[in-house]
Amino acid sequence: MTQEGTVLRKTPGGDAVVEIVRQSSCGGDCSNCKGCAHPQQTLEVTVSDPVGAKPGDRVRITAPTGKVYRSASVVYILPVILMFVFYFVPSGSEGTKILCSLLGLALGVGISAAYSRRASASGSLKSSISDILD
Repeated sequence: MTQEGTVLRKTPGGDAVVEIVRQSSCGGDCSNCKGCAHPQQTLEVTVSDPVGAKPGDRVRITAPTGKVYRSASVVYILPVILMFVFYFVPSGSEGTKILCSLLGLALGVGISAAYSRRASASGSLKSSISDILD
């Protein structure tokens, strides 16, 4: 996964704070979907800087694609799967099944939150500057 941005400043740890423009899901072509209230968002992200970019440089940022997809699966899909699994576990009334499915959903959200914290702390999902474009 790649994105382009502009280096705003360097951090004391050697990383770079980069401004990126995040476009809407339609790719910024709002005339086709006619549904975008906010077609673009400007974000500041901290990325590792192995190439030595300077403030003002236009850069290409890469993210570990496989790890991003795996994390998205854990965060978005696991809670839903656990909700369905826990619905079919008990053999009782409908109310019991619904309570168990909510328990499964809560467990999935808890696992997702723990996974997210661990991934953030380890830096395994951290993007890095791959090229200086200017």
